[in-house]
Amino acid sequence: MTASAFTPAEVLVLALAPEHYYRTPLLAGTRQLFIGPDVQNETHQGSHLCLRLQPHWLDGHQLAPVLQQLGFSPDLVLVKADASCRNHLRQLQALPGRKVLLMGDTHHLPQPLQSMLGYALAEPWDLISSEHDRHHLPWCAEAGLNQLIWLPCYTINPHRLSPQAPQDPRAVFVGSLSPHHRQRQRLLEALPSHGLNPLITGASQAQAAQLYNRHLVSLNVSLNADLNFRIFEILAAGGCLLTDRLGPDAGLDQLLVEGQHYLAYSTPAEAAAQVQRLQANPGLRQAIANAGHQLYWEHFSPQQQTKALLAALSGAAIPSPFLAPA
Repeated sequence: MTASAFTPAEVLVLALAPEHYYRTPLLAGTRQLFIGPDVQNETHQGSHLCLRLQPHWLDGHQLAPVLQQLGFSPDLVLVKADASCRNHLRQLQALPGRKVLLMGDTHHLPQPLQSMLGYALAEPWDLISSEHDRHHLPWCAEAGLNQLIWLPCYTINPHRLSPQAPQDPRAVFVGSLSPHHRQRQRLLEALPSHGLNPLITGASQAQAAQLYNRHLVSLNVSLNADLNFRIFEILAAGGCLLTDRLGPDAGLDQLLVEGQHYLAYSTPAEAAAQVQRLQANPGLRQAIANAGHQLYWEHFSPQQQTKALLAALSGAAIPSPFLAPA
């Protein structure tokens, strides 16, 4: 007997960042209602509606009549949550549709795993995914959660640009250098002593994609071994990725091959040597950018991950890269 395919038409998304941070809709071909604490105003994007989260809506019994007034009956409810607990929707059984928890950061903030596990265990989820911390999924299983999948950076909003020969011979880093990111600060402070002058900047998602595309190499530094959005944003935009090595349970090496799809480092000196290696070998840079870009869009893009998500909800086989670790 074959599994019946689950094909949602209306999707309710409760997320943390402003709506423009995510792709719209998260599931292509669906009507989406996006609710979040950082949505500034009610906005319409075609058939999609964004609303600012009201505190009492975090009770499903209070949110259900709001959905009814909007004429919205979700087939699928996605909650993108983290340890900040700002959008932990409770009483999920009061809402229609299948329920999926997309665990965000569980590698920082106070008691991140304890708060996330407490939330996950308290509600009737049909599926639970980790976006950034595959190495935490075995602890979820040990706590009694068994409906697990790994969808790495699923909510990413990738900007697709074809790889091209770099227009700027420097390395580039786009992102935060807050006091929480000491490893990033150490790396970027060390590179000038090796004769390198990377561009360090903030940028919008679209601007960052252009920077990745036209610079020699794009730097990434994880936080507590997370698999962050920047890794895939660089690949999607046709950039050449240089990132710190992660442990085997983090999942990076389940997806990419070091030296073929990206370059890696363990120390600032090795990072500098990798940049200089690319400066001396433009063909290597282009081969890595091309291979990483092709692999991402063919195997790990949002479209491919959505197929895995819907397969799991349909009771069908999940492609092996997205299986939760044993």
